[in-house]
Amino acid sequence: MSALRAPFPYFGGKRLAAQIIWERFGDPGGYVEPFCGSAAVLLNRPAFKGRRVETINDRDGWVANVWRAIKADPAGVAAECAGPLSEVDIHARMAWLNERRDGFVAWLEGDPEHYDAKAAAWWLTVASGSIGHPSEPGPWITRGGSLVSVPASSGVKRCFPALGSDRGVYANGRDVAAGMAALADRLSHVRITCGGWNMVVTPAALCARNGGDGSIAVLLDPPYEVGYDIYGSDGVGLSAAARDWCLRAPADMRIALCGYDSEHDELLAHGWTKVFGKAGSSGYGAGRASDRERIWFSPACLKPATQDSLFGDEAA
Repeated sequence: MSALRAPFPYFGGKRLAAQIIWERFGDPGGYVEPFCGSAAVLLNRPAFKGRRVETINDRDGWVANVWRAIKADPAGVAAECAGPLSEVDIHARMAWLNERRDGFVAWLEGDPEHYDAKAAAWWLTVASGSIGHPSEPGPWITRGGSLVSVPASSGVKRCFPALGSDRGVYANGRDVAAGMAALADRLSHVRITCGGWNMVVTPAALCARNGGDGSIAVLLDPPYEVGYDIYGSDGVGLSAAARDWCLRAPADMRIALCGYDSEHDELLAHGWTKVFGKAGSSGYGAGRASDRERIWFSPACLKPATQDSLFGDEAA
């Protein structure tokens, strides 16, 4: 397994499943992650020679910006990440980020080359240094240079600093610059988009490929229909929509669809196979939810040498 990791913890990351996924994907000339999150499967792709067409997408502008900024300016991101864990910085940076969310996403969607290294680093420090999802709604508002609550009676919802272990950028210590440089090298030819998942699985988007065995592979890891909902209303219906797309996808496409329990068992009647497993700790208190992780593979996927169960006990 590759030593490359996302510089932040992420709920439901599939790092532990990457080897099994790539056994079934082989060496596709085109690869797409419409819900990339920590991009764990991309980062753990087996080494290949030459070029491949690889595309990762996430609707969350802060996540997309992290990957774009690391790709374009790894040294700038590393420099802004420097410094010890500070609860005061976490609150201040979360307020700064949330006050700019809507306009920032529109800016990212306006140009695939837009990125902000400082915003990426500040999101990383919040995500790595606090307990809870880095996009907690707050209220994280500043007025007159001070953090306040809106409405005033609600109080400021605190995100506690993660003191129990080193995670994300804090786990890298003095090696954070080298880690960012290694990630930038891996991402040098990866296409990074920010928007709805379905924009990267259109026939036009999926026709691009280069080298490998000439196939197209798609990893779908949408917000699940049941379990821990960290996406709010944005996640409603995405799992079912992804499953419906799988039923209409070209028969020769290698697809992996992630979910819980029997969530996508409808696919089994269409020749898909199902692998059981455990995704490990997400870093956001997922508890035993990881035991319910499943992945469904399309009929075009390669047959594994051995029938493994998924994952293991390592943290995602």
